[in-house]
Amino acid sequence: MNVNVVSWPDISEYPDSVLYATKFKPLGNGKPTKLYNDADHTIIDRQMGWLKKSELDGVAIQRFVGSIGRSVTITQESHLTNVKNAAEANGRLFYICYDLNGSDASIVDRIELDWVYEIEQIRALTSSPNYTTVDGKPVVEMWGIGYNVGADEQQCLDMIHFFQDRGCYVIGGTPRDWRSNTSASPSYTAAYKALDAVSPWTVGVYNTPAGATSYLTGYMTADKAYCDINGMDYLPVVFPGSGNWLSADGSFSQTDRKGGGLLWQQVLNAKSLGLTSVYYAMLDEFEEGTNLINGAVDYFDIPTNEYFETFAKDGVWTSSDYYLRLAATAAKMLRGDIPKTTDIPIPYSTGPLYYRNSFESRTTTFTQNGTTSTRVMKIDPCFFNPQLKESSGVSGSTVKIVNELGYTKSGIYSTKITGSANSATKATYSYKIADTKIDINANLQLTFWKYTVDELGKYTSVDLVLKSGKKLSSLPAFTDNNGVAMNPNQPRGVIGVGQKFTCQIGKDELIGDQITGIVIAYDHPIESGTFTAYFDDVIIEYGEGNGVPTAITSVGNDHSALVYSNDGQIHIDNLLPESNVAIYSLSGQIQWKGQSSSTRLSVPAHSGFYLVRIQRKGTDGYRDQSEKVVVP
Repeated sequence: MNVNVVSWPDISEYPDSVLYATKFKPLGNGKPTKLYNDADHTIIDRQMGWLKKSELDGVAIQRFVGSIGRSVTITQESHLTNVKNAAEANGRLFYICYDLNGSDASIVDRIELDWVYEIEQIRALTSSPNYTTVDGKPVVEMWGIGYNVGADEQQCLDMIHFFQDRGCYVIGGTPRDWRSNTSASPSYTAAYKALDAVSPWTVGVYNTPAGATSYLTGYMTADKAYCDINGMDYLPVVFPGSGNWLSADGSFSQTDRKGGGLLWQQVLNAKSLGLTSVYYAMLDEFEEGTNLINGAVDYFDIPTNEYFETFAKDGVWTSSDYYLRLAATAAKMLRGDIPKTTDIPIPYSTGPLYYRNSFESRTTTFTQNGTTSTRVMKIDPCFFNPQLKESSGVSGSTVKIVNELGYTKSGIYSTKITGSANSATKATYSYKIADTKIDINANLQLTFWKYTVDELGKYTSVDLVLKSGKKLSSLPAFTDNNGVAMNPNQPRGVIGVGQKFTCQIGKDELIGDQITGIVIAYDHPIESGTFTAYFDDVIIEYGEGNGVPTAITSVGNDHSALVYSNDGQIHIDNLLPESNVAIYSLSGQIQWKGQSSSTRLSVPAHSGFYLVRIQRKGTDGYRDQSEKVVVP
């Protein structure tokens, strides 16, 4: 397989009819690994619908110039027309961004032919009421001015003047040091000053929030002043994160998203200059891992035989739509629609899944400058800001992620707690494995898988630290599915057996509190000896059963039912006859309930999140399948 993309899309909300089989092994959730054609109108419609739901303004269509302008295409359907139609249907904006990579001596003629005939006439893009304008002028961007892309300054000037003569507002995508011209030879100053707006490229320029702020002081402040003096607009590029297996200097490159902290800091920097607009890089750029659009979150969303970046790799578990929601919220702050704040004001997830950790990493092999290298990289949150909280009456105690066969529930890693207790009065060990920010609402539930190795290993458990100062372990009214209090000093588990435990935390005094940390702990003061246990699939979710798809989602040899939404309806395909179906709103209210009489069911639904629970009748009785679905 030829794999040249860094990250992986979340395909869970696309209908199976527009997905294509691949040669990858199944996803971590057991489902076949499929991909889509991003020019397909169904895909574009859905993605534009996500933009509408998140209230992002629209898109720039990246148009590479290497092959354009040599002919025109007179076809009813093209990805250009599909974007135009989807933007109009969803009330979003769009404009053309020419990528000048691949320019040659004919680039000016080719750009003119493409714009006049393909863009203005055949596709009639600029005639659309949704084509972006500034002061009534259609927007066009030329990315690559000042870079070594094959177009010299005179060609760039000719193209800028051509667009402006046709009444356009021209944005130039430039290097970060465009004012000093150190990336360009000869100087492109005349081309820069001819532009209506300058938009310096920053992906790969910095990789931390602190680096973004250094860029503000080192470049952005002077850039903005230069633009003001020369009557130009300034449009900074901001990005959520990035990755590159072969960067320009042949080094391995990854930029962590910091749970959205990197993107948020960049927008704060733009706000500090009085700007009200930024250019987000990029909507669906999976090749370099800058995608804002719904991406793979963790182990369960990517193929089991390849490494791809996930949203959770930086230690913060987010929903797949988090970066769309974050970008839209940042835009509102930039415009002044909401107050400026240094803290991200939205939750990492709106449910039904709020946290999932199987502690998985993956080894990937890649070639740089002719040398083959391997790295082990996280695909789950794993440990995030870990901290020893308490250690008393124990020795040699550790909590760590291990790859030990036979002690995992999902994947090949689990978290192992082990040590020796040697005090008859007090023997405790508590280790925080993650910081979190999860508001507790009704019906929120903690689940985890535990494999107990020895007698004292029974006295280990998952604990939660709360914003109020409380701990789950100190609340005897909160018990697991066997009625055992959640304090680790209560024995939990059978030696030599992996078991799933659940605790309803969304009730009583915890409603309205917030989970700020997840802890693995031992507590047993009476006996001395070794304690060992393994934990996996730590999940916090609304209800139960959606966090980890398992074999019970299918009966016999048939595939599980396919749940998706389209045209204001929830659709369920591949149902077995006599399956019981129940659809719940996020608040837990039943929306529809009945029994299937055919293999397909469609139920009208308003916009929102839903839980679909299916009891499927097989030869050995009913089995449960639970799925989440979003109706745009």
